[in-house]
Amino acid sequence: EASYALPMDFRLTGGVEYDERERNTSAVRVVSTRVKTDETSYRLELRRSLSETVNGAVSFVHGNRGGSEWITTTLNNGAVGSNLMYPMFLADRKRDKFRGVLDWSPSEALSFNFVVEDAKDTYTQRIVGLKDGKAQLYSVDGSYVISEKWQATAWYSRNDTSSNMENCRASTTAS
Repeated sequence: EASYALPMDFRLTGGVEYDERERNTSAVRVVSTRVKTDETSYRLELRRSLSETVNGAVSFVHGNRGGSEWITTTLNNGAVGSNLMYPMFLADRKRDKFRGVLDWSPSEALSFNFVVEDAKDTYTQRIVGLKDGKAQLYSVDGSYVISEKWQATAWYSRNDTSSNMENCRASTTAS
């Protein structure tokens, strides 16, 4: 991550994040799996102090997730399964996310944080299965310092997530 101070109290920040996860697999699987997933995300953020008590930031994050080769489903009798669909959390994905943050501290004891996010996902690997998805997050939290030893915190968040899938059915004709 690197930041650069711009004129008019703006700060531009760029960052790269890499996340790699390894998983155990079972000899019998009802869905396809992969041993490893990796995701690289690139972030660009513009932040500014709007007043003595208010700070704001907008950011854009682009992420690509991939991983190791897929392991086909295996039935109880040892036969190879169909391998038609992949679990959502393992599937190759491209994600574009916009985020807005506003911090407000009207006093030393009281502070609020507001967050809005909008994300779009694209899944590109399979003919059958996940095609795309989207998510919106709305969040507010507040904190009040009562004394040196006591602090009260409250929050509310709402996350709306959806995805689109394509499937197929086998058809048979009677003769």
